[in-house]
Amino acid sequence: MRGKSASITVLLLCLIISLAFASPIVSAQDVQSDRSSIRVLLILGNDRTFGGSENFSFVETYLRETNPDRGLGLNMTVKGSAVSENDLKGIDLVIASIPNASSIPNATIFKQFAESRHSLFLLSDYYGGGTGNSSSVLNGVLNESNIHGVSFGKDAISIGNATSDWQTRVYNNISFAVRVNSSRFQSGLSIFNGILNVVTISCSLNITSPSDPSFLGLGSAPSDSSSHYWLLLVNDGVHRSVLCGSASMFNNTYLGVENNQALLRQLVLWLVEKFQVLPLTVFPYILLTSSAISVLGIAIYLVSRRTRHLT
Repeated sequence: MRGKSASITVLLLCLIISLAFASPIVSAQDVQSDRSSIRVLLILGNDRTFGGSENFSFVETYLRETNPDRGLGLNMTVKGSAVSENDLKGIDLVIASIPNASSIPNATIFKQFAESRHSLFLLSDYYGGGTGNSSSVLNGVLNESNIHGVSFGKDAISIGNATSDWQTRVYNNISFAVRVNSSRFQSGLSIFNGILNVVTISCSLNITSPSDPSFLGLGSAPSDSSSHYWLLLVNDGVHRSVLCGSASMFNNTYLGVENNQALLRQLVLWLVEKFQVLPLTVFPYILLTSSAISVLGIAIYLVSRRTRHLT
């Protein structure tokens, strides 16, 4: 009886060790996940019109890059013309940057997209995103996606002291780039870990219900009289959304400034988190490791049993 208990103990120990070996492989999912199956539609509006350093070509490259040190390896489609309902089929995440009415002529196509638990990353800019007035276009998307209590406006950052370390004039002195430290994020989400300083050039989010429980991460920037919102994370249990009042903070000029690229990475990873799966290539390692340790345990059990019989 004592020998049987010892054998069972050995088997249990082997099982525990097997799980311990498998756990680090599972915990490394973020590093090893093949994100090429996650389909992303990047809708470009006025940033294509602006061209040059104002465009999103660096973002396009970063989202596509398969090297984990240089990008996210997402399956990217870029659209600069009118988006139809057919374009949204099979898409997991839509990123809409300063869209104009010609790029999203009909916001109703987002109703079923949002209801199907997909994700949105909507970016506007100061003065409504230029002549195309992206704010009204994006507000139509918010309405169809059943996201209430927030809207995109036309708010430039107004700061009197342009010589402060916190801001620099940009766009021929008509707006400001404001460095926002981590204390400006009103959220305990781990998504903001390591984000010490970012640069935003506008705060075009008008939040009428900041206490809404579906509103998670909230970013603000200081102004002459008060703080203005430029970032909002939404999770209503159906879909996740990121609303950003400054598309230009991720353009070719500002993507590499401060922690802007790190913030972009963590926002996108949060949006696609539920679409990630443990790659099939990892399972054979887990299976082989577990099987090898189990076989060893059985061998020890059989040897010990045989030894008892012989004695």
